[in-house]
Amino acid sequence: NGHEEAYSDPFLAEFDDDDERDFLEDAGRSRVAQQTQEVEKLISLLRPDRDDETVLNACAKLTALFREQPSQRRTLLTHHGVIPIMEMLEMSNVDVLHAVLKVVGQIIENDREFQELLSLAGLIPIVAKFCRPSVPRAIRLQAGSLVKQFLTTSDVTLQMLVACGGLPILAGLLVPCTDPDDAMQVRGGERHPGGPDVALGCVAVDGIQRVFQLSSLGTGRGAIPKNDFCRLLAKEGVLVRLVALLEHCRSPKGETECATLGIQATNLILEISTVLEVFSHGDTVVKQH
Repeated sequence: NGHEEAYSDPFLAEFDDDDERDFLEDAGRSRVAQQTQEVEKLISLLRPDRDDETVLNACAKLTALFREQPSQRRTLLTHHGVIPIMEMLEMSNVDVLHAVLKVVGQIIENDREFQELLSLAGLIPIVAKFCRPSVPRAIRLQAGSLVKQFLTTSDVTLQMLVACGGLPILAGLLVPCTDPDDAMQVRGGERHPGGPDVALGCVAVDGIQRVFQLSSLGTGRGAIPKNDFCRLLAKEGVLVRLVALLEHCRSPKGETECATLGIQATNLILEISTVLEVFSHGDTVVKQH
């Protein structure tokens, strides 16, 4: 007849948009279930009696999975995964500690609820231990990133950090590394003797500024005066360390280090100066320091 008849699929009429939607939803649920099983399996591998390579691989996969699928963090709660991860922070292997801290960082990233839950499980005192100058710098940096999460997520998490000894933590981040392996550190493409560490110092300076802002929050019973925070921080020795960090940022080596980290040295200097100005308005006890 000069042309072909249009082909008609006899099965096509059996399916509609609702069927396709149901199929996609089923596929999505199946994928989520598989991911949940994977998280359960990986959590089960986080045990002190496992070899380091197994733990490192499990941590890497968990970090990636939580980054790609943040909703899977709920599996930690439903399958009792929080405490096993916290227990792994008692390990002595530096690589394992670093990997576990990365997992923790991915769990609490921008999530007030998880930060509060892990704080109840004792996270902040553990993080404080890893911020000490005697700890390897790689661990201090990872711990510092956790501190930054508590500082920036909400006023509540900031208050929790301060309540759990946050001021000494911030002061400690201004102290150069004293670990023998980090006594000479490679920063900005050169080896530097132990001195102010810009990466850690940035967290400390930002944290101190945010602590001062707590004075303006207050509650129904009033707010903690800014001078009280100044006295507590001054007793921790932050003034001398802030000045040392400021001078370091003004030096060619400090500027290079800032540039390597993607930080404007002039901006950091301005922030440090702003903090020091607050201290300059303190009482005689503050000024004695």
